[in-house]
Amino acid sequence: MREYGYEEGETVTYLYDGPAGANLRERAQELIASGATLIYSATTPATKAALNAAQGTDTIVIFGPVNTPVDAGFVDNLRTPGGQATGVTLAPSTAKRLAWFAQFSPDVQRILVPFNPNDNSATTSLAHLEAHATALGLVIVAEAVSTPDEVLALFADLP
Repeated sequence: MREYGYEEGETVTYLYDGPAGANLRERAQELIASGATLIYSATTPATKAALNAAQGTDTIVIFGPVNTPVDAGFVDNLRTPGGQATGVTLAPSTAKRLAWFAQFSPDVQRILVPFNPNDNSATTSLAHLEAHATALGLVIVAEAVSTPDEVLALFADLP
């Protein structure tokens, strides 16, 4: 960033809050109130919180990656996002990633996919994954998890 004239503590300040937590909405509001002009979000729920907090301000939200930013309502379309958000998507690569997995692990027939049912991007991505899995003869075992504790409990119960 120095090459572009940004100096930490002088012309730019970087804040990192660590992994997403339960207080995304409040934290996004705090960032906007503190004068943040750009927020980078790394999950769909964090992007949603940042965009909701940024409404009515000039703050830009950059996300990466969000599986389906159009379906999530973050951008109008991928070529010209419009609004206050832009970022990176992985959705077009779902079929290719699954095909590679099947090629490298031909003995695997069932795939556990934990997903957050409260995340529109995750549920849309899951639907794409299930459609491609069927074509490859794979079975997706989808398990809804909404909290870190639910993820840990799911993995603790694996045979």
